[in-house]
Amino acid sequence: MQKADQLWCDARQDAVIFYQRLGFTLEGDTFEKKGVSYVKARVKVADLLQASLMDKVNP
Repeated sequence: MQKADQLWCDARQDAVIFYQRLGFTLEGDTFEKKGVSYVKARVKVADLLQASLMDKVNP
């Protein structure tokens, strides 16, 4: 079994604030799929888990 240390996704341009609040960083230029603008977003799993735990400690 392999462990992932990073997650990435194609984030809709109108949702980038959501991803940034979770700790994702945006990479590269925007691009379109079926008329919708996207940008690549990436986060380290450890950073995502830490942010999730902090939300539980400081609601």
